Amino acid sequence: MKKYNLYGFVAVFLASLFMMGCGGGSDSGDGSDESAPVTKTINQQGGIIEHSSGFKITFPDGAVDSPTSVTISKVSLPGALPSGAQSASATFNIDANGTKMNLPVELNFPVNYSSADTLAVYRWATDKNQWEFAGGGESDEGTVMTNVGGFSSYTVVTSEGVTYKPKPIWFEAPGILPDRQYFSVKVYEYEYENTELSPRIADEMFAIVSPFMSSIRPVMYVPPGKYQFCYEWIHRPLVGLAERRHYIDIGVLNTITITENSSDIEGINRLRLSGPYSTAYRVGNCPASNINIDVGDAGASDFVGTYNTISLLPLRTYEQYHGIIHIRSDGSFVYQEWLNGTLAEIPGNWQFNPASKFLDLKWPASGASFSGTVTGSTKTFVVSGKWSSGSDGKLEFTRP
Repeated sequence: MKKYNLYGFVAVFLASLFMMGCGGGSDSGDGSDESAPVTKTINQQGGIIEHSSGFKITFPDGAVDSPTSVTISKVSLPGALPSGAQSASATFNIDANGTKMNLPVELNFPVNYSSADTLAVYRWATDKNQWEFAGGGESDEGTVMTNVGGFSSYTVVTSEGVTYKPKPIWFEAPGILPDRQYFSVKVYEYEYENTELSPRIADEMFAIVSPFMSSIRPVMYVPPGKYQFCYEWIHRPLVGLAERRHYIDIGVLNTITITENSSDIEGINRLRLSGPYSTAYRVGNCPASNINIDVGDAGASDFVGTYNTISLLPLRTYEQYHGIIHIRSDGSFVYQEWLNGTLAEIPGNWQFNPASKFLDLKWPASGASFSGTVTGSTKTFVVSGKWSSGSDGKLEFTRP
């Protein structure tokens, strides 16, 4: 099997039941010209924006924090599809001026298909210059739908280029999160059953589940293979206390296997949490993308995640020195280091230049910095730099 270690995100709405009409705001474009872009302002209550071709986006209540201008444009393919693939729909670019979604949105593509067709939604990854798998299931409206947490260009691909039919995985609310309204499920690690598949799962895909609303359909569509997941939620304490994000440790979760013959009937592919929940959850986000890409092909986002570190210069044993670094997408990181058994937690900042392959990590409080050309991959790499004492150093970073 072809094995990938990363989060892909297939999304399912919870808050859509609370949709208040089509949201507030203004529209531009009357939708009569299929080549013309359509723009609408989506407010905090959510809404729907629809292109004249029939493509539409549904925003749930709470998806955005403030009125947000969203534009749908019908575009040409931004890059060649994988070998043998053919597009079964128009290609649509979605632009929200960089606004980050609090909740995923639902995309619906008008496509003429039969139940025998194999269809999937592909997303164009601009930073990687390639197409990625972005889910795709048959909706009750006769469209192909998927749910995403980020915008780009999307198209539906036919069976000529998809040698599998995406299968649903249904999730249950575990009943262990009484203090919140919903939580997200993210793909952590997967192996495709078909070793010929090349498109990786898009980072924007995830499912959302509510412990309190059984009518919600918490499902994600994935190619046949083996999958492991991470659950994440926001703890909302008493008034006056700050919210904190938590996640269930990946090692607690079961691995589920989906095959070409797996049934599409609801309930067949349910995943249940298992293990000592009271001690399994952690503070923070699910570990970010755990992928293995040569640094020659990597972008800055590929380095986001959690790494274990050891010292190569000076060469020290694990007991003498080791660390854990959480590299975040906002350019910050938190570094926990154990020096002869003593723990210190130090924040810092980082940046990566894809052109020069130069990674810059700085700890302003201590004066330490590790900056240099990265060698290796986003799974394991080495960076040279300076310790806080000013002496030369070299750290090896390995994803757990």
